[in-house]
Amino acid sequence: MKPLLRFSVPLWTLLVFSAFLKSTHTQATSNCATGILNIITTTTNVTFQLKPNCSLTVENNTSGNCLITGLIPGAVYQIVLNCSGSCSVSQITTKTETISLTVTNITTSSMFVSWTKPVGMSSFYKVQWTGGGTSGSINGYETLYNIANLTAGVQYEITVTAVAGDGYTEGQSATVTKYTKPEKVKTLTVSEIRTSSIFLNWTDPQGERSLYRVEWTDGTIKNNKTVTETKVNVTELTPGVCYTFTVTAVAGDNRTESDVATLSLYTKPEVVTSLSAANITTSSIFVSWTKPVGNSSFYKVQWTGGGRNFSVNVYETLYNIANLTAGVQYEITVTAVAGDNYTEGQSATVTKYTKPEKVKTLTVSEIRTSSIFLNWTDPQGERSLYRVEWTDGTIKNNKTVTETKVNVTELTPGVCYTFTVTAVAGDNRTESDIATLSKCTKPEVVTSLSAANITTSSIFVSWTKPVGNSSFYKVQWTGGGRNFSVNVYETLYNIANLTAGVQYEITVTAVAGDNYTEGQSATVTKYTKPEKVKTLTVSEIRTSSIFLNWTDPQGERSLYRVEWTDGTIKNNKTVTETKVNVTELTPGVCYTFTVTAVAGDNRTESDVATLSKCTKPEVVTSLSAANITTSSIFVSWTKPVGNSSFYKVQWTGGGRNFSVNVYETLYNIANLTAGVQYEITVTAVAGDNYTEGQSATVTKYTKPEKVKTLTVSEIRTSSIFLNWTDPQGERSLYRVEWTDGTIKNNKTVTETKVNVTELTPGVCYTFTVTAVAGDNRTESDVATLSKCTKPEVVTSLSAANITTSSIFVSWTKPVGNSSFYKVQWTGGGRNFSVNVYETLYNIANLTAGVQYEITVTAVAGDGYTQGQSATVTKYTKPEKVKTLTVSEIRTSSIFLNWTDPQGERSLYRVEWTDGTIKNNKTVTETKVNVTELTPGVCYTFTVTAVAGDNRTESDVATLSKCTKPEVVTSLSAANITTSSIFVSWTKPVGNSSFYKVQWTGGGRNFSVNVYETSYNIANLTAGVQYEITVTAVAGDGYTQGQSATVTKYTKPEKVKTLTVSEIRTSSIFLNWTDPQGERSLYRVEWTDGTIKNNKTVTETKVNVTELTPGVCYTFTVTAVAGDNRTESDIATLSKCTKPEVVTSLSAANITTSSIFVSWTKPVGNSSFYKVQWTGGGRNFSVNVYETLYNIANLTAGVQYEITVTAVAGDGYTEGQSATVTKYTKPEVVTSLSAANITTSSIFVSWTKPVGNSSFYKVQWTGGGRNFSVNVYETLYNIANLTAGVQYEITVTAVAGDGYTEGQSATVTNCCATSVPHRDGVHQHSLDSGTVEGHEEVSLQPAPSQNPQETEALLGFLH
Repeated sequence: MKPLLRFSVPLWTLLVFSAFLKSTHTQATSNCATGILNIITTTTNVTFQLKPNCSLTVENNTSGNCLITGLIPGAVYQIVLNCSGSCSVSQITTKTETISLTVTNITTSSMFVSWTKPVGMSSFYKVQWTGGGTSGSINGYETLYNIANLTAGVQYEITVTAVAGDGYTEGQSATVTKYTKPEKVKTLTVSEIRTSSIFLNWTDPQGERSLYRVEWTDGTIKNNKTVTETKVNVTELTPGVCYTFTVTAVAGDNRTESDVATLSLYTKPEVVTSLSAANITTSSIFVSWTKPVGNSSFYKVQWTGGGRNFSVNVYETLYNIANLTAGVQYEITVTAVAGDNYTEGQSATVTKYTKPEKVKTLTVSEIRTSSIFLNWTDPQGERSLYRVEWTDGTIKNNKTVTETKVNVTELTPGVCYTFTVTAVAGDNRTESDIATLSKCTKPEVVTSLSAANITTSSIFVSWTKPVGNSSFYKVQWTGGGRNFSVNVYETLYNIANLTAGVQYEITVTAVAGDNYTEGQSATVTKYTKPEKVKTLTVSEIRTSSIFLNWTDPQGERSLYRVEWTDGTIKNNKTVTETKVNVTELTPGVCYTFTVTAVAGDNRTESDVATLSKCTKPEVVTSLSAANITTSSIFVSWTKPVGNSSFYKVQWTGGGRNFSVNVYETLYNIANLTAGVQYEITVTAVAGDNYTEGQSATVTKYTKPEKVKTLTVSEIRTSSIFLNWTDPQGERSLYRVEWTDGTIKNNKTVTETKVNVTELTPGVCYTFTVTAVAGDNRTESDVATLSKCTKPEVVTSLSAANITTSSIFVSWTKPVGNSSFYKVQWTGGGRNFSVNVYETLYNIANLTAGVQYEITVTAVAGDGYTQGQSATVTKYTKPEKVKTLTVSEIRTSSIFLNWTDPQGERSLYRVEWTDGTIKNNKTVTETKVNVTELTPGVCYTFTVTAVAGDNRTESDVATLSKCTKPEVVTSLSAANITTSSIFVSWTKPVGNSSFYKVQWTGGGRNFSVNVYETSYNIANLTAGVQYEITVTAVAGDGYTQGQSATVTKYTKPEKVKTLTVSEIRTSSIFLNWTDPQGERSLYRVEWTDGTIKNNKTVTETKVNVTELTPGVCYTFTVTAVAGDNRTESDIATLSKCTKPEVVTSLSAANITTSSIFVSWTKPVGNSSFYKVQWTGGGRNFSVNVYETLYNIANLTAGVQYEITVTAVAGDGYTEGQSATVTKYTKPEVVTSLSAANITTSSIFVSWTKPVGNSSFYKVQWTGGGRNFSVNVYETLYNIANLTAGVQYEITVTAVAGDGYTEGQSATVTNCCATSVPHRDGVHQHSLDSGTVEGHEEVSLQPAPSQNPQETEALLGFLH
């Protein structure tokens, strides 16, 4: 916007003001009267220089002394210039205040800038940014702006300038230099993976970056390195481990980083070792190996063979490869694979053949006496050859063939051979399972075949073993229209199940060991024996003849031979019919008749059929009876004349008849009735068992039966009364006898009772009773009974050796006889009894403490007859008391309890001793409090139960207990560490055996027994409060006194990983890891070597503030336990605060190759300064120790961003940087020349100077006028010149900032011709210059003025 002009002054004055007000900078000039008016504005002041007779008025402030103050920054003011009465009114603007600029939210393509509104007035803000060879600018009306569309990773210099209310007056710019975030790297890939290295590649991201930070980790250890290329070889990795790699592009400030590009890869695992193959079958190979060095996830097992490839993943160091082809060579490789399931290590290889398959269908096509021809089928899979082996069980032979057949020769005839065929793989070692076949050669013919032992159904054949071997013989026979065969293993055989009387042809053939290979047969022909005739019977018996009949036998026969004999003379005859009448026999004689069937050869006979028959015998003689019993009579007689087979004995008596056949001339007739008369007859019977002779007879009584149930109805000391029951059968009277073993007595009675008197008391007698038959001679067996008289009473009965469950009794044998003693006892409401054979007895299983009444009775020899009893009364010993325990132990008393023992007792006697002094008392209850004991002493207590007689006592019950010891004193804890506390104490008064030390803390309890008055408690948790008790224990090892207690904290553990997470100029933020164990708080202390400070925190972090910039501090962190006193060892870290930013950074003495920078030392401390400069695509850095530095070796005309950073005493902690941007001066242009000169123009050209330049300032002076123009090429046609005027032309290279100029090059030339001036117009000179990059023009017009010239000049100015 052009300033408002008021034309109330001469034209030349207006032109001066117009030139002044066109400038937006702080300096202007005005021509007033005959001089130049220079006006300089600041934020609040206007300074000017006036010629005489001029004054300047701003807002009613008129000054002629060069200064107007108190203005508002950025405001537009109306000014009045008055020179000798001529006035000019215009406006002037004060500068705006400087603003405070910040940049946030930096991305790859944008930066968010914000600033504070300056004091005073501003119209808008000019935001400008330069970087990456591009510039941008925008006017904004807010105090913030997001600069977008930036290039990633580029350094941008951002300036924000407040513009005053006039819209073009600018305040001082605020500048900040920042890098955009670099773009994330692209296509991060791996070009090579090895066992210990991975080679990464990536593509440069869009935009700029200074370097790349590569980081990698296996999940535990992190490593990094920086590179400038888009590749890196990461080495020293562990084989088979998964690493995560990140690549970050870093901008030129070494701080601004891109997003990370991440790639996870595994190193190759190492090769497996000890690869071996075993357990090889036809279809599988078992492989195993050793785990390789480093890590691996699984193993890839691959195998190739038979034109096929296979692979499997396994997770063990072994694998059984199945489904292989038999007999094939396989190459097996095992490769370790990393955890990503595809990164593989180097392979280990083993080559093996599978076992060939067993050959199939091994058969024999021809068998001879010395050779066997074998055939078989090729097995599945592969094989190289076949190994054929054969053995007869002793000698082995073999041969190899490639065909599936072989003729095995030179064999022994008749021998069984086992043939094996094995397929062999290509390595001539790996063999299949064997195929086995057993075959035998044909044996020779048997010799000496004969038949013997021929029966009706069998023929026994035998022969001689043939030459050579044979397994068994095949015996075959044919006859009766049927064929049979059997295998036998001996050189003989009994052919059975033949048909009787038939002719058989029998062949014997030797068979080899295979059970079917046969030799030539030998033959013999024989008849079987005919069958024995059947049902040989007699149809008529006479005194001299017997007529025989029989039935034809099974099978065949030709005739019958009949023979008979009486045992001495034999006779025979042959018949063809099945009957014959044998005559001329002796009467009464037994004959044996035989009939034999004869075969067709008239030689082979059947077994004989035999039949015996007898003639009738004569009567017996001399019949008599003897050995008569209650149920039997023994009869005998004389054999009759002639022959007889047996005798028929018959008897009659008691109304019954009986008969029996006997074969001797005597017989005992049994089952008769006792005491009965019997008639007995005897008859001889011939050999046919029924032909009888005349009978003989005899009459006799049987013996009476023995009396029954002989008993005693009354026993006295001198008599026994007998009773019995009548016996079965008959009797006439009873005879009674008795004896004591020495003297016998008797009497007869007819009744079934008798009283036997005059006996000796206590003696055992045997009584007999006999029944007598009616003949008064025949007597029964005796009935016997033994009984004893009652014995006398025992004497001197006494009891001794009394226990809790037994009483020993003894006594004196009574007068007279006795068998044993009956001992009886009663007590506790129960009765018992026992028989003893001595005069003593130990009564057991009694109840303790009970009174027993004991009786002893002598018993006679019959075991039950008892004499008078003797009696004694005694108490058993009480039982020992049970569960004697202590219910309360004090320092001077022990309270005893016990359980009533089994049985009875009257009272208890309690005794106690400490080993020296004994005491006692009696009680009736099962408890007692024993007092007045010595504390800490062990006592032995006994309790005895006493029976009701106050004399009989139980065994003692014993218990040892100790009184409680006194409490320990002076318990203290010392030498406390993170894991131990040393405790000590003073021995208590009295006695104690050891001390029980217990401690509780951290939710856990522990205990230990010690024998000294000190103990070091170890294995504690750091920083935990422990309550420690010490208790004296008595001599019994468990009675404890009162405990003494002390509470202490263990020393906390030292904090871990003390680090710094943020360093500022006046603060350092510390972090650490909680140590193991417990702690209450942390004490943080720091010092700069002079002053110490501290604070306490409960978190594992602290921000230490109010530090001095650039100072190195030593920080210590100590963990403090819950008592706020117990502290851990200190963790120490030394760090320096960031120095403050240097101030007053300025650049001066700028040349084409150097810039001199200087600055003011920052507040606080610093060790040196890092001076960095960037320009022309290159970065440099140097450390300096003064507040100035001359940067040399720069490139001409290049913009350099120079940063100065204060570095703290540790040599690496840096403060905020101060930045200044300057251009070096461009070099002078060369080869400046002028050509194509016309009347109004001169064409100039030059060579670009070394270094950089933004444009060229071409200036020319001639004809009293100066002109200037900026051009961007190395040539320019200067036009509108005055013909014939000499012009001095200078060309100056200007740097990129638009105002830094190099040295000028000059050329002088004239226009071709001169053009006359218009009338009345005088030549003017035009000076053109630059003040801070803006044109400033001074015009000096001639005294006479031309309106047209003035208009032209005004046009030029605007």
